[in-house]
Amino acid sequence: MRTHNPTRTAVFAAMLGASGLAAQNIEAYQYWFDDDVEGAITTTVAGAPTFELDTPIEADALSAGFHKITIRFRDSNNAWS
Repeated sequence: MRTHNPTRTAVFAAMLGASGLAAQNIEAYQYWFDDDVEGAITTTVAGAPTFELDTPIEADALSAGFHKITIRFRDSNNAWS
């Protein structure tokens, strides 16, 4: 019997400012599969305090089986989440 995991969607919010820190604009996002940080895809976006990622992520080059995706965001201070 063959089974698979359903697609998962997560929504989250990071709140800065409550601790006295000024919120920063999101200026880019980056993702990679498994542990291939060297093959990371980086995309610049218009700077804004919030960002909704709603785009297909190319995964055709992956082999059959289970994989992990890592995604992070860069703020206007050049810091990655």
